[in-house]
Amino acid sequence: EAPGKPGAPGVGARRPQPPALEPKQQPLPVVVAAPDMLPSLPSDARVAPYGEGFAILESGASGDRLVGFDKEGKNAAEILNPGQKIDRWWLSADGKRVLWVGGGKLFAAAAGSKVSETLGEAPIGAPAVSPDGTKVAFVRGGKLVVRALGASDEKLIAPADGVLLGGAAAWSLDGKKVFTLVGATADEPDGIGAADLAGDAPTVVRLTTAANAILSRLALSPTGRWLMFVQTAKPEPRQAALRLYSPETGDIRTLARASAIDDPTFGPDGTRVYFSGRGANGLWQAWEAGLEPNSATGDIPVRRIVEEENRQFLRPVVGRDSNLGWFIREDANGKGAQVGRVKLR
Repeated sequence: EAPGKPGAPGVGARRPQPPALEPKQQPLPVVVAAPDMLPSLPSDARVAPYGEGFAILESGASGDRLVGFDKEGKNAAEILNPGQKIDRWWLSADGKRVLWVGGGKLFAAAAGSKVSETLGEAPIGAPAVSPDGTKVAFVRGGKLVVRALGASDEKLIAPADGVLLGGAAAWSLDGKKVFTLVGATADEPDGIGAADLAGDAPTVVRLTTAANAILSRLALSPTGRWLMFVQTAKPEPRQAALRLYSPETGDIRTLARASAIDDPTFGPDGTRVYFSGRGANGLWQAWEAGLEPNSATGDIPVRRIVEEENRQFLRPVVGRDSNLGWFIREDANGKGAQVGRVKLR
């Protein structure tokens, strides 16, 4: 069901959409190339863009470390080495900040620094660094936490009555708002909320409601126009949709549908998104989708970016120049994670 807006008729039910905002998705047959596999072997089957290349987590006898590589998978540079196990990690969009979880605690560090700052108990979802790199936002203990990096200043923002926070957080481009997933229950968010940090007493208020669905993931486009999220229907068989929401206009756009969708991310120029989609054969594949429908057909352009028999491809990310993409390749049983590369254009 399409999300609605508070105060509008039929919130929680289907909100009529102009045809241009619900374009058709064209078939998904187009494949760019066979994979170019690199020698990088991540310990947690994750890859992230970093500079002109990518970053992965490596495990050793002395603990885990985050390592960056150039676009050829060479010239390794240590980004983070805390001397302990890293359970989860995130890089800021500019690659200058690392957020990571270890031993149930959340930490922040400048890339390449030997020192990490403790930010308290780990959040339930993915934290987000502000556009200027000075703050971090995350959900913990049922509240939105906004904390200044390098200082003890921490603001706790409660949700409005009847709203529970679902975990993921994303900043507006001007750093004045933080968006989160919200719901009647924290473990099954069904909408998007926002807190206006400019007010004296900010509160997380609901912006959208999706009927009979669960929302996951949350990311703001580099242009600031769209929030991207995954909406999964509750009834069996569950179907997932990759969707966009405009905080400014309330418009909704559907980019792709599959039995399951995960790890969506925007390309650096904000004109395309990349995601993992599970096909009819049960294997995950890496996809690219445009944000704008074809003016002649109304179709959203969607294509699979890499293909190899009896393999699955996950967590696609794109380099700074938008021409190269990286992904994780696994066998059909989800083993043997390795970084691969593909030329996108």
